[in-house]
Amino acid sequence: MLGVLLATGAHAASVKLSTGYFYANGQSQDINTPDSTIEAFPLGLKVKEGRVGFKVSTSYLRLKSGTAPEQSGMGDTTVSLSYELTENPWWTLTVKEKFATGDEQKGLSTGYNDTKVQLDFFRTLGQGRSLFATAGYTFKGGKSEVPTYQDAVYGSVGLGSVLGSGVTGGISLDYTQATSTTLEDTLGGTVFLGYKLSGQFGLNLFAGYDSSNTTSAGLGLGYKFK
Repeated sequence: MLGVLLATGAHAASVKLSTGYFYANGQSQDINTPDSTIEAFPLGLKVKEGRVGFKVSTSYLRLKSGTAPEQSGMGDTTVSLSYELTENPWWTLTVKEKFATGDEQKGLSTGYNDTKVQLDFFRTLGQGRSLFATAGYTFKGGKSEVPTYQDAVYGSVGLGSVLGSGVTGGISLDYTQATSTTLEDTLGGTVFLGYKLSGQFGLNLFAGYDSSNTTSAGLGLGYKFK
């Protein structure tokens, strides 16, 4: 995902606020359900100074899972710390901690914290094109309490391109090993577009589909402080 943000030019801000809308229907790795419909309204703050980046994000969720009644409320909170190991090409190491701030009784959280370690690669190819890739590992919280929980790997690789003035786009191939043995590992694809609305506002759109027949789509709106 960091590669997608780099490809759409979203890494240039020293301070950035972001929000948007996310929709997914199918399998959810976050709450470990095979048949859910999730709507999320995320809110994030990212600060970058030199090679060091810090981000905190959370979401307001609406969830419909199986035959259970629809639930809504705030979801989990993720805190990320990243460091650019090299530049041009960019190698970035990120550690993410997901805190279980969502209501477990409503199904908005697993009730356990998760830790991710992620390595991202980004390189420009000339003529407005770029190559990006991600490899990560999830340390799943709650494994001693829930025998079906497991640690898992994930990764993606993709291409980005400048499509016009202020417009970028691309595609990625994504793999996610399930963090629960009751769910499927997934292989899927994502397409995305980025549009620079002004010097400070940017809009991102994406849509995806994977081998568990899960569809997803969303948009993000970012504001960069000068």
